[in-house]
Amino acid sequence: LSGVLDYTGPTTVADGTLRLSAEFNTPGAGVTIGPQGVLEVGGGTVARDIDNAGLVRSPTFAGQGLRITGEAAGGGNYFGNVAFAHRYSPGDGAAAVMMTNTVLESTNTLEMELAGPTPGSQHDHLALSGRLTAGGRLVVSLVDGFTPQPGDVFNLFDWSTFSGSFVAITLPELAGAVWDTSRLYADGTLSVLAAADFNADGLVDAADLAAWTAGAGMIGSATHARGDADSDQDVDGADFLAWQRQIGAGGTVASVPEPQSGAGLAGMAAGMFAGQLRKRRPAMPTAESSSCRVPLHSVMTSRFMQALSHIAGNVQR
Repeated sequence: LSGVLDYTGPTTVADGTLRLSAEFNTPGAGVTIGPQGVLEVGGGTVARDIDNAGLVRSPTFAGQGLRITGEAAGGGNYFGNVAFAHRYSPGDGAAAVMMTNTVLESTNTLEMELAGPTPGSQHDHLALSGRLTAGGRLVVSLVDGFTPQPGDVFNLFDWSTFSGSFVAITLPELAGAVWDTSRLYADGTLSVLAAADFNADGLVDAADLAAWTAGAGMIGSATHARGDADSDQDVDGADFLAWQRQIGAGGTVASVPEPQSGAGLAGMAAGMFAGQLRKRRPAMPTAESSSCRVPLHSVMTSRFMQALSHIAGNVQR
């Protein structure tokens, strides 16, 4: 089709190829592309909602491409240069979408669904042979009753080159675990850590307690790496209790009774901390100064007890 496309009715490409040499920028009913259908657009803007189960083809030359200002959904593929300006949801359930070069504009919301750790069959996955330019919002949701566990990794994106960043990332709340987004712009993955795995090594141990003691007392600016297990930007007794429940279990919540007072917290914590230190002997490292060599466990114990004295009162209250 060529010329001005100003009709407002629905468009369905059930099979074959619908080739548009002009922009499809008149608002109207949506475009539906079946599994065997191809929508080929010579460039410009499509101002309609698109439900794509087949293929959308657009120019590949630099400076040319397709801009979709309506809502786009479906697990169909996109070939060429495509920009999403409003909303893009790859599928109703898990979808694996092949793309060439994709721009997610600052006004766009990308919605990705997770139902398991396998890309494509259990969670949405975008595989680009060219460049992904990130922008707008990324919203991740859980479907089919799925509950992520510590150690799960979700490969949302593959690309040849990457630029940009999302202005906001919305992730579902997790019980006893936290999201790790540190690799999202490096290799396209999100992962899940135990809430008390503060150093992100896959274990909950004395090293994580050291991170908590270093951050104990921080209010309003604490990160997970500094000992914030419950994502409230504070490092306090609640974060210690998260460590206590998960200690030694590789992130799996252990069945350990909660202390009911500051004294109980201090006693239980000191005993558990000492047990962890005993496991690490006899080759105990030291902390050096200009005048002496002090056993590192003495330094850690001192900092730990100071932190406990700070938060014990909060636990009693």
